Amino acid sequence: MKLWQKLMLSALVVASGGYFWFLLGGAYPPTLGLISSLSAVVLVFFLGMLGLAFILLEKNISALLVLLSASPTLLFLGDKYLALGIMLGSATLSFVPAHRIKKEIKSRMIFSVGEMLHKGMPVFLTIMALSLAAFFYPQLGAITFQDVIPESFFEKVLAFLPFEVPEDALYQTSIDLLQERFRSYERYLPVVFVFVVFAAFRTLFILLGWIGIAISWLAFKILLYASVVKISTRPMPQEYIEFK
Repeated sequence: MKLWQKLMLSALVVASGGYFWFLLGGAYPPTLGLISSLSAVVLVFFLGMLGLAFILLEKNISALLVLLSASPTLLFLGDKYLALGIMLGSATLSFVPAHRIKKEIKSRMIFSVGEMLHKGMPVFLTIMALSLAAFFYPQLGAITFQDVIPESFFEKVLAFLPFEVPEDALYQTSIDLLQERFRSYERYLPVVFVFVVFAAFRTLFILLGWIGIAISWLAFKILLYASVVKISTRPMPQEYIEFK
């Protein structure tokens, strides 16, 4: 790839990743609504472009792109050290999936975008889920049982029952019971909340990760047909035995 093509790919990664974090900042303070439809679309595009960057660009460049894409956290988090931790942590840990993808490229006999990304993208999705959990980490005392178990989630669960129940009264009674029984453990709610957010995002990323890999595959095919990149073959040394 030429320099301007690499710069364009880098710009797409940073712009889409930054826009995702920017959209996510609108959901702060913490909520279990996860992400909007627009945020999900932007995220899968970001994952698609980043997957392409993991394949075509150097590992340190990919890490820099992850760092820059997470920079909007500085705008929305009051704790700037936490924002810097998210940026530096996600960028540093991104070397792991990048290395796994590069290693897969070197070891494979047949070039397959999907197979290569499957070696590294699940790791990056876990990193993203951890970053999002840190982003939504609440301050001590700033979260209640209503945040951990939102009423909307409660209503969706009750919708599966074959009979009608008074949702509002049952929800409030359940919350009051939890507060009465587990008041002494309320200080641990931020940790529980973060774990729930991480688990929810990581589960959601199973689907979004597949879509992101599909976007990477499609984008690579476009680059291939446009003669921006090409697949070449090279001889591989192989030891064998023969009589002298």
